[in-house]
Formats: sequence, structure tokens, C-alpha cells
Amino acid sequence: MSEQSPGLDRDEVGQALVPRQQIEEVVESTPIVDTRPNFSDFAGLDQEISQLKEFGAIFNNAELAQQWDVEVPTGLLLCGPGGVGKTELVRAFSKEIDAELLEVAVSDVQSMWVGKSNEQLKEVFQEARLADSKVVVFFDELDGLFSKNAGGNSGVSTALISELKTILSQLRVKQPNTIVAASTNSLSGFDEALLRPGRFDVVLQISKPNDSARASIFGSYISRKYDLYNLGEVGVDSRAGGTIDLPSLAAATEGMTGADIKAILHSARTKRLMAHIQRGVELTAVTQDDILLAIRHHRQQRPNATD
Repeated sequence: MSEQSPGLDRDEVGQALVPRQQIEEVVESTPIVDTRPNFSDFAGLDQEISQLKEFGAIFNNAELAQQWDVEVPTGLLLCGPGGVGKTELVRAFSKEIDAELLEVAVSDVQSMWVGKSNEQLKEVFQEARLADSKVVVFFDELDGLFSKNAGGNSGVSTALISELKTILSQLRVKQPNTIVAASTNSLSGFDEALLRPGRFDVVLQISKPNDSARASIFGSYISRKYDLYNLGEVGVDSRAGGTIDLPSLAAATEGMTGADIKAILHSARTKRLMAHIQRGVELTAVTQDDILLAIRHHRQQRPNATD
């Protein structure tokens, strides 16, 4: 067996030896891609985005806000049914204010042992406090951790809720680089004291999109890959006309969310692609009929999509 020189590693095909320093330099030079969306990627949420921008502007100008006796916000809570974009809005918000995003899952905090969950919650905020930049600590599905019935152990739940209330009340003084954001499907089941201003200062109700908003969402998604769709002579920016008729697509998806629309368009594109791969059908742009068929299939597969 040959002896490997110190400071050298085999490359991925195992045929040559390269200096570790060279490998490390390649790794260090690999750019980190920020995959968070921008506010401009959303459609039909203009009012909600305006409120988020105001929240962020005050947070980023905390000293000036204090001079004008304007409270610097601490917490942001988004409430609404699944699929309306709550999580992606929080991600876009963190990008808008140039903050790191620390996403906290239920499993990161919850424990069956009294005291352990509190300890893990403190560790989350300790991590944020030690960051070199602003941080948005995001609790997706807040009710999974902090509602009165979360976790099935009332003792653990009560202690955890109390701990979060204490952290939020002291956050602006002890940890001014941190915002707490959370999402939930319903405000029922929460301790009212947890949701009061000074803890969660801004509560946004995100509803399912109306006809106009759904048309805008279709337009937004299609315009990102407009070359894949048969738009006729008018084009998607007209929000009407051409082969793809946005108002009629909006009418056909009444009660659906942005997530439903994204899935429908993906289904229409997939069907076109598979027809080409499996049967050699000419690969042409997606049409209105393709999307309407995908809508019908989506309703059949997900009968609760419009509830």
C-alpha cells in the first residue's frame, strides 16, 4: 500500500493527489447564492408588502424612530391559510432588511422534559445575539410550539410560552439586532398576552387571493418563463389577451392560493415535456388549454384546495 504524503488528498476520481490547500481555496471561492425571494416576486400582496417595508424601515432606522417617539417593532406575525405565501414573505422580508434568517422548526425547541424546551429556546436567541449582523428569528407554525395545547404537555407548553413572553419583552433592549417573525394558520389557542403589541407588534392577516390577485399571480409566474408559454401577440404584461388569458385563468381557480397556481403551471409544463420525451411530440409552448386541463386535474387531486 503506497504511503500518502502529508497535506495531500485524492481527487474525486482517485487518480491524482492534490494539495489540501488547493481544495480549501476552491471551496472558499465558491459563491454563496441567496435563494430568498424579493418582494417584487410576489403578486396580489401589495398592502401586506407595504406594511412589511414600513416595519423594516423603522427597524433599520431605530435611533431616528426613538427620537420621534416611534416604537421600534419587535415581532411580526403572519396569519392565514396554508399556501398563501407566509413563509416566503418572511424570507423576502429578511432579505429586504439585509438580515440573516434563522428558521426554527418545532423539533429544534420542543422537548417532553420541563425545562429542556426553555433551554433550547434560549440557545436559539443566543445564536442570534452572537451574529455579526441583523437576524430574523422565524418560527414557522408558531402554534406548534406556543399555543396552549402545543406538544401535548401543558406543563412544558406553559413554561415555554412564559419564556418566549419574557424574551420578547426584553428583546429591544437586550438584543436590538433581532426581530422575531412567526406564521400560523389561526390565532385561536394562543395566550393573548403573547400576541400583544410590544411582543408581536405587527399581525398581518394573509387571505386567499381574489380574482384580481390570482390573475396577477398567474402573470407573475408566467412572465418569469414567458418563452415557455404561448402568449400570442399581446404578451403577458398586458395582463389580458393573447393566447394565455389571465382573467379566465383567475376565474377558473376561484378559492385557490398562490401555491396552487404555482403547482398548476408546473403540471402544465411537465405534461408538455413528457409528451415530447415519451412520444416525440413537438416541444411547443404551453397554451391556455394546457393550463385549464391542469386546473381540472388539480381540483380532482386536491378537492380541498378551494376550502
